[in-house]
Parts: sequence; structure tokens; C-alpha cells
Amino acid sequence: MALHDQLVSALVDDTGRLSISNLEVDSFLSSIDRWSQLAPKILQETLKDTSIPFIQLQQTTVPYQLVGVISPWNFPLLLSTIDAIPALLAGCAVIIKRAAASTVMLSIPIIFDMLNFI
Repeated sequence: MALHDQLVSALVDDTGRLSISNLEVDSFLSSIDRWSQLAPKILQETLKDTSIPFIQLQQTTVPYQLVGVISPWNFPLLLSTIDAIPALLAGCAVIIKRAAASTVMLSIPIIFDMLNFI
């Protein structure tokens, strides 16, 4: 719970909204759980037969080398990581540009490290 409280405190300092900050942190943590469960199925290679007997379709995912995310100020944690989490799980490198009015985004590398995500 210490991580949850630290994130909420940082968001409240940025936005001044306690109840919405709690909701944002809960949604952020749920998003990590949800994507971690979905990623193995979504990213697996598939081989499908077609109506032509000698042709098969193979689907393979190839990650982008770099994904850039520009974070807005109103929901700085959730809206920046909503794209970053699936990109990281897919094997992409991610750069997040925080909003100039937001300071919570400075702690994002620490957050992912604490969650053993990267």
C-alpha cells in the first residue's frame, strides 16, 4: 500500500483532487494487471488455414523500436501509461514526455522499477 499512497500523494500535489487521484492510481494498477494477463494471448504467433488448401496465414507481432507518449496534465499518470504499458509488454522502448504543469511524471521510472515491471 505504500506505493499506492505515494502515487496518490504525488497526484494530489499535482492536481489537488484526492478522490480522483485515488481512482486514477487504482485504474493504473488495474491496467497493469489486465495487460499482463492479456499480453501472452495477444502477442502469441498464430497460424490459420484459409479457404485455399495450400495457403496458411501466419500472424507475428513485431514491436516498434520506440513509442513516444505525450502526457496531458489532467490525468498525468493514467493517460501517460495507458499507451506505455502495452507498448512495454510488446517489447517496445517507450519515452514519456510529461506535461509541463505536472511533476508526478518524474517518478514514473521509479514506479515501474518498484513494480518490477521493466
